[in-house]
Amino acid sequence: MIVCPECSSDEVSGGNHGYQGWCCVECGYEWPMAGSLEIVTEPDDLVLITFERSDAVMLISRRAMMVMPANNAKMLVGYLAGKYQGRLGWLMSPGGWREPHDWLPYAFDNGAFTVFSNGLQWSDDTFYAHLQRAVGQTHKPLWVAVPDVVGDREATLQSWLDHHERVSKYGVKKAFVVQDGMTPDDVPGDADVIFVGGSTEWKWRSLKTWTANHPRVHVGRVNTERLLWMAHEAGAESCDGTGWFRGDKAQLAGLLRYLEDSTTGRPQLELL
Repeated sequence: MIVCPECSSDEVSGGNHGYQGWCCVECGYEWPMAGSLEIVTEPDDLVLITFERSDAVMLISRRAMMVMPANNAKMLVGYLAGKYQGRLGWLMSPGGWREPHDWLPYAFDNGAFTVFSNGLQWSDDTFYAHLQRAVGQTHKPLWVAVPDVVGDREATLQSWLDHHERVSKYGVKKAFVVQDGMTPDDVPGDADVIFVGGSTEWKWRSLKTWTANHPRVHVGRVNTERLLWMAHEAGAESCDGTGWFRGDKAQLAGLLRYLEDSTTGRPQLELL
């Protein structure tokens, strides 16, 4: 993220009134973009970057975000996972089981959004049959999304109470899926990961609240290059998407650019 050197706000845009540089939305301070970079390692997985001939400061994450295409095992996924180690994984939904490779991280979705989108009824039996596959695996899932109710804060909180102890018995990390209207106070104390669900508008409006209040945040339904960078710059640990390998060459090219640029550390000066 870009941080204003005057007031430390992260509400920063690229230039103002034709000015070729950064502009702070909070205090109006402006400073140049151009200049060579000096990189200094800082605590908490951050890199401090200062621009020569200015007092500009940029912070970027050294621990870049993992992209988890949903239920996809194409050869290209394996190639990219090898080239960009730790940057690509799987998100497996009920009904989408594939034997996980030892070299590919994966997580378990609960399938709630899929059945909601298709007007179907969510099934406990289907979810727990899916989760049972983790039993005996030496390569465990990174986390499991505890069943939620799409768009319903109260029902999701109740669903956590109904399911989290049973999910814990499988020896997995638990993700709590946040919905519209929730605040950090709603997150259960034994949740290992926050999965940002909810409506599209609310999700992106509230994302920085979740990353500011929890060390591990996953973002659902991220399917464009611009959204990848938005999730990345907000500090998300991972994201998922369904469309990356379905034949849209422009969309795939965006994923490849994101993986390359974020892995090599070239800072993106503006969202595409």
